[in-house]
Amino acid sequence: QEHVHNGWKNEQWAKKKLFRTVVVFRRKNELEQEVAEAKRMQKEEQDRLLLRSVQEAEKLKEQLTAQKEEEAAKAKQAEDELAERKAREEQERQKVAALDAQLAELQEEREVSRRQ
Repeated sequence: QEHVHNGWKNEQWAKKKLFRTVVVFRRKNELEQEVAEAKRMQKEEQDRLLLRSVQEAEKLKEQLTAQKEEEAAKAKQAEDELAERKAREEQERQKVAALDAQLAELQEEREVSRRQ
């Protein structure tokens, strides 16, 4: 009878051990799933932050490109205005030179008529 009783005790001990093992494995699986979910959420957050950084960089690049284009347009306008001013100054020089030539010619005619 003691042998049967020891067998029963061993069986009970084995059942408890098996139950504890099942509980431990279930908890381990739950923890692994929680870790996997946390990692997934962390990766999603990193992806969101990276996307936001990329979008901000693209926006900044567009602003810089627009700024460069605006500066280039202003520089072109300044060059055009300078060229126009130089052209007007050259026209004025030519007019002055033509008037000087006419004046010299008139003075010469006057000298010639005075001598006659």
